[in-house]
Amino acid sequence: MDDRRQEGQQGVEAEAAAAPGAPGGAGAAGAPEPAGGDPAGSAPDPAAPAPVSREQEERRAEADLAADRPPGQAGGGAGPVRGNGGAGREAEDQPGLVDWVYGVIFTPRPTFARLAAMERPPLGLLLTVAVIVTALSGLVQGAAVVRDLAVPVVPGEEPLLPPDVARSPGMVLAMGVTAAVISVVALFVGAGFLHLVADLVGGRGTGVHLLAAIALGSLPPNLIGIPLEALASRLGEGGAGLRNLGAVAIIVWSVVLTYHALRATKGLSRSDALIVLFVPGLILTGLAVLVIVALVAAAAAGLAGM
Repeated sequence: MDDRRQEGQQGVEAEAAAAPGAPGGAGAAGAPEPAGGDPAGSAPDPAAPAPVSREQEERRAEADLAADRPPGQAGGGAGPVRGNGGAGREAEDQPGLVDWVYGVIFTPRPTFARLAAMERPPLGLLLTVAVIVTALSGLVQGAAVVRDLAVPVVPGEEPLLPPDVARSPGMVLAMGVTAAVISVVALFVGAGFLHLVADLVGGRGTGVHLLAAIALGSLPPNLIGIPLEALASRLGEGGAGLRNLGAVAIIVWSVVLTYHALRATKGLSRSDALIVLFVPGLILTGLAVLVIVALVAAAAAGLAGM
């Protein structure tokens, strides 16, 4: 009886010694299991999304634009591409003001695509600089308007503004400030109007991204327009042609930059971006023509009744 009890006790001790994790057992030589039940050196979860670098985001957005796809929809997304690298990566990759201006002048499409791919675009920086540059441009344009009003429309007739009044610093300053305020207000109103119309045709981007893109797109035309106007004023009568040619070029350039900004930030196709740009303007022009025709018809009827 004692022999059987002793043999059973020895068998239990042998099984306990062979169990994993027991002192001297097979589990003693292995590494202890980490806390949380995740074995050391385990493979990463294949279902977890891989981090996307800034270069990959830019290439994806540029490919979408080149294929006439709304940016960010290559994989069935619902809007412009947004980065998932975290705030630290975005702060590290944040370009400076010179980089933004250089990019929008020479490579506008990838520059706007990069702006649209950012979680937090540099709205404060771009908007502050755009307001300052737009106000300066308004001051210059206001002074040019005063000089133009002091020149007779038809030779031999009186000008709309007497020359002595046009040379008054107060008059030049008042006209310049008025033009600057109108230009700054038009920047915000225009961005809001484009955002509304773009949403009506299916745009999916945020107004923050569009406002930042519109502010960025306003910089090159205004930066070129200020020295161009100064040069035209120095040339006197010969500068009128340069001023008119420069105005047409700046308008076309602004429209092209706005087109790229809409496509990148609002996820619009080519046709939708053109609709947002031109159809509202055509409607407003048509309404203005109808009002003018109605006024002329009313004036003609009044003269005929006399």
